[in-house]
Amino acid sequence: MISQWLTQIADGGLNSLTQQLSTRMQNLKCTDRRGRTSRVDINSYPDVRYLLHETDSPGNTTDQDLDACLTLIREVEAALRQRGILQ
Repeated sequence: MISQWLTQIADGGLNSLTQQLSTRMQNLKCTDRRGRTSRVDINSYPDVRYLLHETDSPGNTTDQDLDACLTLIREVEAALRQRGILQ
Protein backbone atom coordinates (compact mmCIF):
# COMPACT_ATOMS: atom_id res chain seq x y z
CA MET A 1 0.00 0.00 0.00
CA ILE A 2 2.76 2.42 0.82
CA SER A 3 4.50 2.08 -2.52
CA GLN A 4 1.14 2.35 -4.30
CA TRP A 5 0.27 5.49 -2.34
CA LEU A 6 3.64 7.08 -3.05
CA THR A 7 3.33 6.25 -6.76
CA GLN A 8 -0.11 7.91 -6.88
CA ILE A 9 1.49 11.19 -5.85
CA ALA A 10 2.95 11.14 -9.38
CA ASP A 11 6.27 12.72 -8.59
CA GLY A 12 9.32 11.48 -10.48
CA GLY A 13 11.66 11.86 -7.54
CA LEU A 14 9.32 10.04 -5.17
CA ASN A 15 8.67 7.32 -7.74
CA SER A 16 12.40 6.75 -8.06
CA LEU A 17 12.86 6.58 -4.28
CA THR A 18 9.87 4.25 -3.99
CA GLN A 19 11.32 1.89 -6.59
CA GLN A 20 14.70 1.93 -4.86
CA LEU A 21 13.06 1.20 -1.50
CA SER A 22 10.97 -1.61 -2.96
CA THR A 23 14.08 -3.18 -4.50
CA ARG A 24 16.05 -2.84 -1.26
CA MET A 25 13.24 -4.29 0.83
CA GLN A 26 13.23 -7.39 -1.36
CA ASN A 27 16.62 -8.17 0.20
CA LEU A 28 14.97 -8.41 3.62
CA LYS A 29 13.80 -11.81 4.76
CA CYS A 30 10.84 -12.65 6.96
CA THR A 31 8.74 -15.55 8.17
CA ASP A 32 5.60 -15.98 6.07
CA ARG A 33 2.20 -17.25 7.22
CA ARG A 34 3.30 -20.85 6.73
CA GLY A 35 6.44 -20.37 8.81
CA ARG A 36 8.75 -20.39 5.80
CA THR A 37 11.46 -17.89 4.99
CA SER A 38 10.39 -15.45 2.27
CA ARG A 39 11.22 -12.00 0.98
CA VAL A 40 9.55 -8.92 2.46
CA ASP A 41 6.74 -7.32 0.46
CA ILE A 42 6.93 -3.51 0.76
CA ASN A 43 3.13 -3.39 1.04
CA SER A 44 2.88 -5.94 3.85
CA TYR A 45 3.35 -4.75 7.42
CA PRO A 46 3.36 -8.34 8.78
CA ASP A 47 6.35 -9.13 6.58
CA VAL A 48 8.35 -6.38 8.22
CA ARG A 49 7.04 -7.33 11.66
CA TYR A 50 8.30 -10.91 11.27
CA LEU A 51 11.68 -9.92 9.88
CA LEU A 52 14.44 -12.50 10.18
CA HIS A 53 17.84 -11.10 11.16
CA GLU A 54 21.22 -12.72 10.61
CA THR A 55 21.46 -13.16 14.39
CA ASP A 56 18.44 -15.51 14.10
CA SER A 57 20.31 -17.66 11.58
CA PRO A 58 22.95 -17.08 8.90
CA GLY A 59 21.79 -15.86 5.50
CA ASN A 60 18.99 -13.65 6.79
CA THR A 61 18.64 -9.86 6.82
CA THR A 62 21.88 -8.06 7.66
CA ASP A 63 22.44 -4.78 9.45
CA GLN A 64 23.64 -3.37 6.13
CA ASP A 65 20.33 -4.35 4.49
CA LEU A 66 18.43 -2.58 7.25
CA ASP A 67 20.65 0.51 7.12
CA ALA A 68 20.13 0.80 3.35
CA CYS A 69 16.34 0.62 3.80
CA LEU A 70 16.36 3.13 6.65
CA THR A 71 18.40 5.56 4.56
CA LEU A 72 15.84 5.36 1.74
CA ILE A 73 12.93 5.68 4.18
CA ARG A 74 14.50 8.87 5.54
CA GLU A 75 14.94 10.18 1.99
CA VAL A 76 11.26 9.46 1.21
CA GLU A 77 10.27 11.18 4.44
CA ALA A 78 12.37 14.24 3.59
CA ALA A 79 10.91 14.38 0.07
CA LEU A 80 7.36 14.21 1.46
CA ARG A 81 8.13 17.00 3.95
CA GLN A 82 9.72 19.12 1.23
CA ARG A 83 6.56 18.80 -0.87
CA GLY A 84 4.33 19.67 2.08
CA ILE A 85 2.70 16.23 2.09
CA LEU A 86 4.12 15.26 5.47
CA GLN A 87 4.59 17.56 8.39
